[in-house]
Amino acid sequence: DGQMVVFGNESAPRAVLYMHGGAYATQANSAHVNFCDKLARRTGRCVYMPLYPLLPHHHCQESFAMADALWEKIKGKPAVFMGDSSGAGFILSYAQMLRDRGDVLPEQIFSFSPCPDASMTACDHSFYEAQDSLVGVPGVVVVGKAWANGLDIRDPRISPLYGDCRGLPPTTLFAGSTEVVYPDAVLFLQKLQADGVDAELIVGEGVGHIFPLRPFPEADDAFERIVQKMERA
Repeated sequence: DGQMVVFGNESAPRAVLYMHGGAYATQANSAHVNFCDKLARRTGRCVYMPLYPLLPHHHCQESFAMADALWEKIKGKPAVFMGDSSGAGFILSYAQMLRDRGDVLPEQIFSFSPCPDASMTACDHSFYEAQDSLVGVPGVVVVGKAWANGLDIRDPRISPLYGDCRGLPPTTLFAGSTEVVYPDAVLFLQKLQADGVDAELIVGEGVGHIFPLRPFPEADDAFERIVQKMERA
């Protein structure tokens, strides 16, 4: 707990904080490692991927504390937040928390298939749930409640859809058009834009969950978009 994998040179002038997915219950896998390694090599940034405390023995409060310790270490240099699935929601909540306390914010946020509403009550998911073989509504709710560890499941620390996005940095969301959280990503984009954030949703047509990490042509396109946006920061 509290360990991390570092890709690239820690003396690099810019950084990435990458929160891996896995329903807050599984450690990073080869797809995460390959993506972060490729990103560090391509951009010259140092990519930090925390191996954060996981369910069932740990909960959100401990992982936010770990994120704080890491952010204290790297926030002196321009940095980007990035994450997939559960990690994608985590970084959105964490950015809101940093903004609330007047802390340094990242230059940009990249969020792959976030689930911004762990209660799964803001959208009708029936059409998408029939197509998504990886993620289902009941599982999201069970994981959200366990991760919340007594907090309301709609607390913004668990469900950033119910938080305030004003003042957040430019944010790029990614979602596959066939995944169960696709309508939530659309709704969160609308919230970001209503709160005055420079935000974009990049949709993988006909593909599913965390498509930027998958061996798809759409993933190559997504990677190039990410690199271009990071270079313009």
